[in-house]
Amino acid sequence: MGDHPELKWLGSLRVSIVEPRKETTQDGTEGRAPAFVSYGIVAETTLPHFARSYMATRKRFRDFAFLHDALVRDFPMCVVPPLPDKHHIESLAGDRFADDFIQRRCSELQLFMERICRHPTLQRARILQLFLESSEWYIDMHAQRGHPIASASGAPEPDVPAPAESQSSLLESLSDSVMNAFSRVRKPDPAFVEMARDLEQREDTLSHLDRVVNRIRFHTADDSHSGQVVPLDDIVAMPVDTLDADMGSDYGDLATALEQLGVLESGMTSEFEKTAEALRSFGSAQRDNSLDAIQPVSSRLRSLLAYSAAHRSALRQRDLKQVDFEGLTDYLASMVTERDRLVTLGHGGGGNVRGPGIGGYLRSTVDRALGVDEEQARIERIQRLEARITELQNAVSTTYDSTRAFNTQLAQENTLFKWGLQRELKETLEKHVQGHVDMYARGADMFDALLKKLEEEDDGDESLSLAGSSGADAAGTRAYGGGGHEGGHHSSNNSSSNSSSSNMHSFEPDLDHSREWSAAEPT
Repeated sequence: MGDHPELKWLGSLRVSIVEPRKETTQDGTEGRAPAFVSYGIVAETTLPHFARSYMATRKRFRDFAFLHDALVRDFPMCVVPPLPDKHHIESLAGDRFADDFIQRRCSELQLFMERICRHPTLQRARILQLFLESSEWYIDMHAQRGHPIASASGAPEPDVPAPAESQSSLLESLSDSVMNAFSRVRKPDPAFVEMARDLEQREDTLSHLDRVVNRIRFHTADDSHSGQVVPLDDIVAMPVDTLDADMGSDYGDLATALEQLGVLESGMTSEFEKTAEALRSFGSAQRDNSLDAIQPVSSRLRSLLAYSAAHRSALRQRDLKQVDFEGLTDYLASMVTERDRLVTLGHGGGGNVRGPGIGGYLRSTVDRALGVDEEQARIERIQRLEARITELQNAVSTTYDSTRAFNTQLAQENTLFKWGLQRELKETLEKHVQGHVDMYARGADMFDALLKKLEEEDDGDESLSLAGSSGADAAGTRAYGGGGHEGGHHSSNNSSSNSSSSNMHSFEPDLDHSREWSAAEPT
């Protein structure tokens, strides 16, 4: 925080999402009542406006959605972090209570709250304070919404038609949005042009990282992801062989093949089984790394892209304010020009009161036919223009101040966004790299242990072979020393001839033992 002196924090706020659990509404039973998932929230803060430094509560997803919408409404100049998508494939497929989906949603909500809590303005929002420490959250929520409270337990209130004023304001905002969508800033600020270009480059970098991570993800994913729908751009970016390659399953298949081979090779069954066990364990490590280090990276990158889109939306709002300011300035200039023309007309200038052009001529002709006093009409029109010019001057001044304040706030938002982006990318890539380091370190330990076991078995086999050779030598020595010199010589000759005869019919003659018996014969 010390690296950004323009950003001022009054304290720290740390929030943790813990213990998600499935619940049902209070007026129903399991299986028939609507079920939902609630998330435990634990918060610690040093901010002075909080009543307590430690808070614990439980909220469901729609409460987080209400918090997001309230922050967007109350802080239009701030880049409010995006909320996780409500509808996932798992939710549409009826598997929204699966452990994997709940844990992923919990991680996304944790990231959402972290971004809010590290924002120097949003962390002081009144709605966030109520969200964390209020014991009557649903009452406060309905009070903030401005709707009548149907139930303190959170039961949905009946639909109330919107007032006519709100409907008209909605239509006006829609018409303004449609008109501004086709407007362009005539005098763009170079600082914000550079900001938009830098944001576009960051989005391209994040998209490239996401594609690279998806290549790794689908290369090492487990069987549960084999039927997952892949975006078209990811399919185009991937090599052909990575979609069908599953390293975890491949190691498992190789382990199974080695076990079957060990059944056929009875003399090496133990070695094959130990090797298969090590390969199967390394395949499990590959799948664990895909779940713990690769998939979270992909989710975080997509979340950063959504956050960048929110920042881009704020830049677009700034451009719309600039368009409004330029439009008001042009309108004011046209009103001033018209007033000056009418003033000049009263001093003998050419023209008519109704303005130049064929339209002004026709209206002036109608006024003369109706007997309208042109001088009186000119004076009244000047008075109306004066009032309109005063109103427009106030509007231009207000819009200018609002635009400058928005520019200042957006510059701070850009600094905060880049700082948060660097921090999150660093944490994400560190987790990704550490996951691979742990996986390969685990694999190295597995194969080191395998080599040690195989070497121990080889040493044991050599010891048994040497022990068998020593026993055969001792038996031959006893046979030679049992008779006299001639008997021994005769026995040795017989043994040598028998050994030679036996070796002639053997596929692998024991030449070392033959040399030992020959050396033992007396000269």
